[in-house]
Amino acid sequence: QIESGTYELDPPKWDAITSDSKDFIRQCLTVEVGDRPTSIDLMSHAIFKNDSLPSEDLGTSNDLLKFKARLATYKMMSSVKAIVRLSSNPMMLLRRAPSDPNDARHKEASDLFLTIDSDGDGQLELYEIILYMQEYCLHLFYHPEPGVDGLMIVDDEKLRAFATLLRDQLDRDKDGFVSREEFIKGYCIWQMHLKRAKDATSMHLLASDVYS
Repeated sequence: QIESGTYELDPPKWDAITSDSKDFIRQCLTVEVGDRPTSIDLMSHAIFKNDSLPSEDLGTSNDLLKFKARLATYKMMSSVKAIVRLSSNPMMLLRRAPSDPNDARHKEASDLFLTIDSDGDGQLELYEIILYMQEYCLHLFYHPEPGVDGLMIVDDEKLRAFATLLRDQLDRDKDGFVSREEFIKGYCIWQMHLKRAKDATSMHLLASDVYS
């Protein structure tokens, strides 16, 4: 029904909801992508210009508790299904690892390993991952300097913690180093964490632009 745009905000549950709130929801549920407002457009909606609080109980507490319970059950069942699938086929754990030397991702992972391995000893130490982050990914660790408008500084502790996370995630034998084989096998994990960091940084920058 939502996908086709045929829905109603029926009473009595929606009686206490303001017209601005209902309009905001309707705009978010616009079916045609071209007509749907962007997140920036929605930030200028009237709902964000009204600071008044609801004057009556919206009566949604019980519904929210039921929804959270259903969501928790769904997540638990999804986790169980995933564990069953992996247990029945352990090779799924390694399926995404670029093991074929002729595979494009294998070459990409191998080339990146050589870039990070600054001393050429065939294994990555924490300081080498930190140096790589400082040279190629420093923008992921900027944050505003408190009390100084427009000044961005590097969060060194966050950078080191992220580099440590990457090392620990790829260090399969837990010897404190990442071998070339470990790096290639764990390359998808490396990419996943970097993508999450980039997405989080983009969201923070967008929020800064909106609220500045």
